[in-house]
Amino acid sequence: MRHLALAVLALALAGCTPGHTAVDVKTHVAVTISPSPDVLPFDPASARLVQVQNQLTELAGHTVQLIVDAALVPDFKSDFEEALDVALENVVRDLGELRTKEPAAFAYAVPMLTRVEARYDAAASVFEARLDPPSKGVLLSGPAHRDALVPRGAVYGSLLAAYAQYVTTRFANVGPDAVAPAERAAYLEFLTGYVPGRGYPKDDALDSPAALASSPHATRILSVLRLAELDGGRDPKLGEALRHWIFEQLDWFLQRYHHDAALVRALPADCAFHRAEAGFVKWLLGAYPTLPEDKKLEVAKAVFVRSFETDRAAQGGRTYAPFAFPGIDPFAFGLKVIDEWRAAGHPTQLSPGGTKPLFELFACPHPIGERGSRSLGPHCDYDWYRFAFDTDAGRKRLVEAVVERNDPAFTEVVFLNVWNAAPHPLDVTIAMLRAVEDHTAVWRVGFRLLADERGDVSATDLTLLEEARRLWLERPDRRDLVLYLLAQMDRYDHGDVDWRGFATSFGGPVTDKELGAYLELGSRAMSLLPVLWPALGKFPRAAIVVPHLDAFLGDARVRGYDSSDPHRALGGIVARMCAERGTADLAAMHAYLEQRVSGHPGETFASIADDATDAKCKPPPPSPPPRNIVRLGPPKRSIVIDQRPTPPGVP
Repeated sequence: MRHLALAVLALALAGCTPGHTAVDVKTHVAVTISPSPDVLPFDPASARLVQVQNQLTELAGHTVQLIVDAALVPDFKSDFEEALDVALENVVRDLGELRTKEPAAFAYAVPMLTRVEARYDAAASVFEARLDPPSKGVLLSGPAHRDALVPRGAVYGSLLAAYAQYVTTRFANVGPDAVAPAERAAYLEFLTGYVPGRGYPKDDALDSPAALASSPHATRILSVLRLAELDGGRDPKLGEALRHWIFEQLDWFLQRYHHDAALVRALPADCAFHRAEAGFVKWLLGAYPTLPEDKKLEVAKAVFVRSFETDRAAQGGRTYAPFAFPGIDPFAFGLKVIDEWRAAGHPTQLSPGGTKPLFELFACPHPIGERGSRSLGPHCDYDWYRFAFDTDAGRKRLVEAVVERNDPAFTEVVFLNVWNAAPHPLDVTIAMLRAVEDHTAVWRVGFRLLADERGDVSATDLTLLEEARRLWLERPDRRDLVLYLLAQMDRYDHGDVDWRGFATSFGGPVTDKELGAYLELGSRAMSLLPVLWPALGKFPRAAIVVPHLDAFLGDARVRGYDSSDPHRALGGIVARMCAERGTADLAAMHAYLEQRVSGHPGETFASIADDATDAKCKPPPPSPPPRNIVRLGPPKRSIVIDQRPTPPGVP
């Protein structure tokens, strides 16, 4: 046998370099050819060989001997030098990759690696590599013709396999409390990671309550949760690995709730699944405040577990699974986020810098743009609202939340999103308005939004018209908004409201005070004034209308509501005055419009001012006959929040 230590090589090289006589013996790697050849088949002074041996020693932290069977040595020196360089470089690459990808395996196996032995086996047809702990070496055996003396991955695979064997033997029947702190990372890897020969941990078929109750994965979750509790954040690297794996179990539980709902409902209370479930929920609630925003968003979407339609009958017709994530109250969860949204100033997509996805998910705001329309929809599935409307208790909690906060912006988004989330939006809106009727500020926001956004729903349904009549009679202080709603319902003057019969249906005509309060509601009220004009009582019109015209004409959003305004509204008002032969009212309108034109040269109201005279009066065309007539008497039906069952297919 001929043995050449590379430390000798280092000494020879040092002797050839002036001023360099020191030899660092800690960096030597031994190369042995057995049996020894007569002539050394490689150049020990090769710079490539010196470099790679230094890298290998640095990685391993000690000498690693390479032993090569002479039967594997090529006949030509140049061939062997290349094979030797490649062999050592492959060992270096394998150890570097193992340290990066499998640090626990590296820490376990590399101290046992003092030699790599490449053997020739004439009887072998395939190449084999394994770590032999007693000899502290990786043994490579196989036929003479192979890709390399030490193929790429051979050392990596043999060390990883040895580590897998170790952890399997060490941890197979051990609980987390019996694992020393220094072994916890290896134990976590054993529980959750890939083990050669075993692969990733797998569950048995979850096809029965008994199988799910004692699921190996549920037991695994319990062990990892306990490991996290024992570590208590002492080891940052282990803590991050624990946190990552535990968070991923969110999806595992979701899959069970979606696809194994019947099994979950049938489980005994104290089974492994429910214990793991309770432990996971506790961990999740504790970790949530420190999660990054994308993970918070993932949790927020997950807690609203929609059931398949086939499962809803078994859970009382509810859309959302009541058994999912016990300990998490989805409504309270969402309300907390909405309170954060409120504290941040109710940001929307149109706010400077936009808004957080989490706020948008729960609040679901539809902001009003510069032109006065809600052209942007939020990125949300309305789950928080749908969840509230899923039960009587949820609807009550939603109403209570609105009343307690008395926040106009919050009230607005709630009533706006009824139409996106409730199965019977008109009935639910009316019921909610009745529930907040004694809270004037809240009621006015909700009712105004109904009028602005959904006033035209009455064309085929008298429900809203009947509710307006009830409010007119029972709540005289609300008549401004009731009149506003009625005008919105018939904004195109198609006869959806019987304006000429208003006094009969509503107990009397609209008074001057009621008209004044109505016009205080803003530009839309003025735009709709010609429609409701036939319901007005006998009183001077101009004295009430003219003081509101400057605000109407100065509102840049007027055309956003009706592209023909303000000319259409002004012309309609003048035409109504003409039809009544209101000489004094016409004179007041004429005077105002002439003054307005002289003070605002760019405005083109001169022709309307000319029409506001007895000589040029043009009465409006006759109104169509009313399509919906509501007479005094008991309402045709009462409205209660969503007592009807959800029709099939309605989410």
